[in-house]
Amino acid sequence: TLELGPLDGVSSRQLVEELGLELPEDEAAELIERSGGNPFFLEELVGLVSSGAADVALGESRTGRLDQIPDNLRGILASRLDRLDPAARNVLELASVLGRSGSVKGLMTMNDEAGLSDDILPELHTLEQADLLSISGSRFEFVSDLVREVAYGTITKTARARLHAGIASYLEHSSGDAVRNSMAVAVAHHYASAAQLLTDLTETAGVDAATVTGNALHWLGEAGNRAMEAGAPTEATRWFTQGLELSGDDGTRAQFLYGRAKARCEVRDIAGTKRDLERLEALSLHDPVLQARSLVVAGDLEQKAGDPDRAAGLLREAADRLESLDQPADRSLALRLLGVTEMFRGDEPLALQALNASREVAATAEERREEAWATQSLAMLAFRTGRVGEATELVNEAEQMFTELDDRNGLTWTHGVAAWVAFHVGDWDKAKALVAEILPETKRRGDPWAEAVMLILDASMSLWSGQAERAMAVALSTQKVAERSGEVALLVQAQALEGRALISRGRVAEGVKVLEQTHQLALRAGDDDGQRLAVISNCAAAARLGNSEGAIRWAARFDGPHDDPSVVGESDLTVSLALAFLQRGSLAEAASQISWIDSFDSAPPNMYAEAVGAMVAAASHQPEVAERKAATVLAGPATYIDQTLAHLSRAAVANAAGQTSEVEEHLADARRQLENTDDLITTTIVDLVAAVCGRASISEAEEAMRLLGLDPAGWRMAWSVASSPGSVSV
Repeated sequence: TLELGPLDGVSSRQLVEELGLELPEDEAAELIERSGGNPFFLEELVGLVSSGAADVALGESRTGRLDQIPDNLRGILASRLDRLDPAARNVLELASVLGRSGSVKGLMTMNDEAGLSDDILPELHTLEQADLLSISGSRFEFVSDLVREVAYGTITKTARARLHAGIASYLEHSSGDAVRNSMAVAVAHHYASAAQLLTDLTETAGVDAATVTGNALHWLGEAGNRAMEAGAPTEATRWFTQGLELSGDDGTRAQFLYGRAKARCEVRDIAGTKRDLERLEALSLHDPVLQARSLVVAGDLEQKAGDPDRAAGLLREAADRLESLDQPADRSLALRLLGVTEMFRGDEPLALQALNASREVAATAEERREEAWATQSLAMLAFRTGRVGEATELVNEAEQMFTELDDRNGLTWTHGVAAWVAFHVGDWDKAKALVAEILPETKRRGDPWAEAVMLILDASMSLWSGQAERAMAVALSTQKVAERSGEVALLVQAQALEGRALISRGRVAEGVKVLEQTHQLALRAGDDDGQRLAVISNCAAAARLGNSEGAIRWAARFDGPHDDPSVVGESDLTVSLALAFLQRGSLAEAASQISWIDSFDSAPPNMYAEAVGAMVAAASHQPEVAERKAATVLAGPATYIDQTLAHLSRAAVANAAGQTSEVEEHLADARRQLENTDDLITTTIVDLVAAVCGRASISEAEEAMRLLGLDPAGWRMAWSVASSPGSVSV
């Protein structure tokens, strides 16, 4: 006979397609996983789905159940199991209770606990030869979910309940005092499985249903709480839901409802959280601590649902109640969430007050984890308000605390702030490494807000390193995630990145339309942050296109705090306005905007401001200032556009001074800056500067700009003034 090994993922996918079934990637992957790569199993499952007899495991839109194995496939698998000798059959059934995979040592131990031999190596060899199990070192694994499901299904409910309870008890008592998370999850699973089975049985010899259910509730709560600490709220929701289903009294139900409400709120399941809180309200009437904790969740929910005013009120009330109830950890949490709410409302003083109070309460009570979280939130506030140096220090403090606590979830959130700080200071290698580390965690966590924030950073780095096509693709993916988060400001940022990437690729009309839609979106939603972001993006895009009038009109729509250019992002509005004034030939107004930014000592300097400042200085016939600002851009971390503008400013200064060879050199540097990008817009600006400096045809350069949708008049004005001879001394 010819033995065929399992198909790999690519071959399995090809077989699915050849069999005429079209599925989304995630559904196809699940189908393939269930088959274990066995082509026969896969063909049967494809037929099952194609016939419309499967849907629960593959999405609610279908009509049937994939987890109901068809009779012909079940019969074939069952007949293979019937041919096994009793000892091998016992080992296989026990393995099916343990799970899809597990340790050989554990299987040996459980076989011994069941009163059978602990020497199961011959049986394992038999099962491997029969292509039912695969053995790799110290681990066993079923060749497919289907084999495991059939093996498990042949065991009576009574035997399953007894086995699950026995496994749970053994694991619980062999773990000692310090139970690892993975072990806690296994104990919870087996106790819960036993308890659920026992609800369908009148009596099971040797198993006390009340004890098993009590143990199940304890470990389900433990597993849920640990999942929350580990940053896995979706997993926590499953554990709390199981506990809720097994709960027999209102007090226990209330605790599981509270846990599930917190978990659902973390992943922005607004409707689900509201339902749980409504049920919880009736069950916690005589528990003031639980009532106060529920207020914290309600406040967090309102912030995530877009009502920061109501959120702040609820969180203040919760903090006051928890103080009177002497619950410092929960009070610290309420104050921290209040600080985050005030931060997103744009009230920095109130945000700082609440976050400092949160950290102080936690430190006084020696609640190290809450202190670390408050520090992380303070780092985020410092970054958002332009205090980058302070943000870096706070990130380092939080990172140290979370490391000491071995808190991966806290580290992930702290590294998220660190990634944005690294991007802002120009350490893009570090930022990219952190994004690569964090994105999988945010997806595992099931938090669309956190995932969207990291995707926005990913798209931003692509856009400003000249990879507009990739930026566009990431921005489009981000929009889907942002929509799930319900955060309008995130959706605005994602769409703005798409619009600016479209412009870079020369699809100007499309890009401008998308950017205008971001403002309309924010206006309809009444989202102030979104409106500010949309105005900044539209103003910058208009100036880049040479549309000075449009840039000035957009700047006039800005409504927000505008007294400190160190605030991340908002200083770009002033720089774009300076560029627009320069494009109109209004040197005094352009210089005034740049001077205002220069009056603030920001570290690192705003490279966009330095690049446009070099242009303004060149146009003002201040070559030394132009050179200094251009040198700052070229020496420091800056976008490729800013560095291109710096080279062009040098070319303009050289042209004004009649330094022919230097003009050629700086133009060549500008072109080299664009070699590894897919930016079509900035290339036309370089060509226009070359024409203004007498190296090409002005009419041809202007026509190339018009074809892409740029207004050459503004850019020609800016560079003509900068490159024309005047009172220049070099």
